[in-house]
Amino acid sequence: MIIACTKEQASTCFNYCKGIITESPLLRQMVERETADTLELSNGCAIQTLPTNFRSIRGRAIAAAILDEAAFYRDQDGATNDREIMTAVRAGQAQFGAGAKLVMLSSPYRRQGVLFDHWRRHYGVDDPRHLSWMAPTRVMNPTIDPAFVAEQYEIDPVSAASEFGDEETGIHFRSDIAGYIDREIVEANVVDGRFELPPLKGARYHAFVDAAGGGGPDSMTMAIAHQEDGVAVLDVVREVRPRFDPHETVVEFAGLLREYRVREVNGDRYAGQWVATAFQKQRIDYRPSPFTKSQIYVNALPALMARKVELLANKRLISQLAALERRTGRGRGDSVDHPAGGHDDVINAALGAVTCMNLANHTPASPIVRFSWT
Repeated sequence: MIIACTKEQASTCFNYCKGIITESPLLRQMVERETADTLELSNGCAIQTLPTNFRSIRGRAIAAAILDEAAFYRDQDGATNDREIMTAVRAGQAQFGAGAKLVMLSSPYRRQGVLFDHWRRHYGVDDPRHLSWMAPTRVMNPTIDPAFVAEQYEIDPVSAASEFGDEETGIHFRSDIAGYIDREIVEANVVDGRFELPPLKGARYHAFVDAAGGGGPDSMTMAIAHQEDGVAVLDVVREVRPRFDPHETVVEFAGLLREYRVREVNGDRYAGQWVATAFQKQRIDYRPSPFTKSQIYVNALPALMARKVELLANKRLISQLAALERRTGRGRGDSVDHPAGGHDDVINAALGAVTCMNLANHTPASPIVRFSWT
């Protein structure tokens, strides 16, 4: 089994395997059937490529597995799923015992995850069951131009030390990227079985919109929240995925806001004034948030850590929140954002509603308002 972030990436490894087999007169005779992603052999084995979907891995007998770029595995919402993949692979290898083989290949990334755990446990350790090596790009492939690597260090030395490394200092897992919040803490704030709450009499609701144009990869989302006994309660999360008409989506969202007696909604400064104008036509005031996206996440963290937030049992919300990354900036403080290729539309609206509600309800004694990040 060959697993990579996408099936196209896995195909690169598959083509290497196919080349080895087809160039060998003995092995070539064993090929009984060939498709775009599978070689079936006469000994009952098959070589197959799969994307990073741990569900598709299960139920298979896996004599050997190659995990390509294992430090970058994500599900469709951008959440890290390398541990689920490893669990599924190990289950498929159980029947082969010590004869099963597992190979992980990757550039290093942040100091978390299955790849980092294996490197920390096995690198430099005399263990007959495990072999771990780490080497710079030019050691593994001397044909790479050293001038190119030097240029990458000039552009971004922290990234280059992880992506390429050099012969003097080696290659490193990145120390400037860490997880924003553990998934266990996220799930501790989720109310099981609660997907949406109806409007409550006397409650004061606050809303946040993460707008999108409808034709790109981003969803347009809205969340509504209220405060109850010092706890931020998330009542509604709505997501409209592309493709969609943004003006029709505003009409839909405005109708829901009226149900919750909300006449003012916060949001980011996306696309200038069209969002504000569209909501104004629906007699809803749209106010740009005083916080950037990163500040919203940072401000919400203490409340999440203290379990002062009640989240909905929304899988995309949970996945996006657990996938957020904190990056240490050079001279600009820390920032929080989704990983490369990920999404944060749902969680941006949800935590935006919570943060702006806290700002509106602020009193000097409030424990979940105006946080600093150190």
